[in-house]
Amino acid sequence: MQNATKSATDCLPCEIPAFCHSNYYKGKLLTERELSAEQRYFIDKMRLHYVALHGWGVVCGLMVRPHPECLDRFVLTQGFAIDECGREIRVMKDTVIVLPKQPEVPHPP
Repeated sequence: MQNATKSATDCLPCEIPAFCHSNYYKGKLLTERELSAEQRYFIDKMRLHYVALHGWGVVCGLMVRPHPECLDRFVLTQGFAIDECGREIRVMKDTVIVLPKQPEVPHPP
């Protein structure tokens, strides 16, 4: 994987908030809010782990290849990567990507 040139704190769109882990006790009412906060806690910890210790880039697979039959398509192969904000990118099967058509430019009269 590539090393990130920015740290997690340099990337404002990817700011990982301070961790807040709920304390559970017998009889505590668990609502959607507590369960969502618990998920956010573990997701943010994993994102920080990826960015701070491993950097970002392709872990395995995830290649773009020309389509064997069509010039306006590519094949994204299955694989796993980490983006610069520590989010996982996982493609489960090869996927055909169709390029958008170029807009026609009007010719001058």
